[in-house]
Amino acid sequence: MQAKQNILLKDYSTIKIGGQPKSFFSIENKQEISQILADNNYSTDEYFVLGDGSNTLFNSDQVHRVILYCNIKGMEVINETDEDIEIKVGAGENWDDFVDYCCRNGYRGVSCLSGIPGQIGAAPIQNIGAYGQEASQTIVSLEYVDLTTGQEFNRSNEECEFSYRDSYFKQKKSGFLITAVNFKLQKTGQTTIIYHELLRYLKSNKRFKEKITLNEKLSAIREGVLEIRNSKGMIINPQNINSRSLGSFFLNPIISQEEFIELSSKFDEGTKVPQYTLGSQVKISAAWIMEQSGFTKGFKFKKAALSSQHCLALINPKDATSSDIKEFSKHIIDHVYKKFQVRLQPEPNFID
Repeated sequence: MQAKQNILLKDYSTIKIGGQPKSFFSIENKQEISQILADNNYSTDEYFVLGDGSNTLFNSDQVHRVILYCNIKGMEVINETDEDIEIKVGAGENWDDFVDYCCRNGYRGVSCLSGIPGQIGAAPIQNIGAYGQEASQTIVSLEYVDLTTGQEFNRSNEECEFSYRDSYFKQKKSGFLITAVNFKLQKTGQTTIIYHELLRYLKSNKRFKEKITLNEKLSAIREGVLEIRNSKGMIINPQNINSRSLGSFFLNPIISQEEFIELSSKFDEGTKVPQYTLGSQVKISAAWIMEQSGFTKGFKFKKAALSSQHCLALINPKDATSSDIKEFSKHIIDHVYKKFQVRLQPEPNFID
């Protein structure tokens, strides 16, 4: 199988940053993976599996990695009952197209994950989540190829070790290529909405208040999520400079109850720190703590900036480099920690 020539990774990245890779292969099926592994002498550490590039910051210059661009398509119903449906989806399918398909057909479980850029194969790695839903809540199992041996494996939901924006595969970091993911969606019941922004939208939507079918309700939820995400510049749009980003750049910090009490004490009595209790821990808003540290929407740093629609998105307004983005990220992390003793963690992969 021949590598593609004259590739610039900025063309495969939502932030539009990235130089030329060591080599680039576009993969349409599992057989081509075997062929690449057999025909080349690359080490496993050199491979980097790429989807839509919505969570990856590539080096602006040479990228010393062999890119395996996943383009494995297809959707197949594995099992269906009156209550639920199990669907096998190729890792190269677009995530939001899948969500749209589920909402239109009345399959419940992913409507709040509308508008998230990326491919199906990336969803379990990051355990993508938004507005109270996570991909792990609907994933039954997944199939992947070990890039060291070429062997194919199936891993169950439990074996994926999912947690907040984390999984077995994210910890493993490399050496595998996910080829398909099996999802189980519900055909009955109600979607619980816990985020106030989305609740407000749905309460103001007269169509949602009426007695309607499940697929119409799911479509209304999807519509609301897309509208909210668009208002924050979190929908990929070539006409919107704020979408030249990697989405939310920092994870929402999870701290202990004691650390939360200490953090709250730094503010006036009337100031409520946005938080969500997770057992003995507390999840706080990364965007809020950034704003309290002076990093407001539109903040500029060298050739990089924060989105004018959402301070959690670091953007490339025109010709920022990977170094600009990394330096800006470190500047934010250091400043927030110095002021509040909360350490932000970047969400994207940094690939040199």
